[in-house]
Amino acid sequence: MIANCIIIQQTGDMLKILSSMALMWGKCRSKQDFGKTPSYYLNDEFRWATKLARYRFPDSWAIILYDIPSMLLEQQHNHLDLSQEHSMWKNIVRRSRNGLYNEADDDYDSVFGTQSENGGELINDRYAKPKQSADKNQLALKTRKLTKKVDLLLKGVIIYRNDFVMV
Repeated sequence: MIANCIIIQQTGDMLKILSSMALMWGKCRSKQDFGKTPSYYLNDEFRWATKLARYRFPDSWAIILYDIPSMLLEQQHNHLDLSQEHSMWKNIVRRSRNGLYNEADDDYDSVFGTQSENGGELINDRYAKPKQSADKNQLALKTRKLTKKVDLLLKGVIIYRNDFVMV
């Protein structure tokens, strides 16, 4: 089971998500670790999600918590688990970060694996070798049909605002 998958959003976007109760497919990012095509990325650990959120959105942000059973990914959708496929992981990350299509783009609804530690270097130097994180994993939701099912697995939302003052 992939427990406590987390999405980070700015607070303004968070209000839109809560009102529609749907992942914002338009906020998906392309040319990330697992594909040239847009994907919605989720962290599998709270501490890394908060660290990334503080870096990306210093003033206000939210973390959305999901409990995604592995059965949903592995038995009901085409899922690629790269956690034990190190050479395949390197090839996919290198090609993805350089904007090239690869097997993660067309064949899978979701991809799970470690985060790369040197994403910027991979974009600037096409010969750079991807470096896997020792303890940071991610899940990429790659299709709208899967994100609709994940929407139903929302467990909670934590909103952070640095401008909030108690009186």
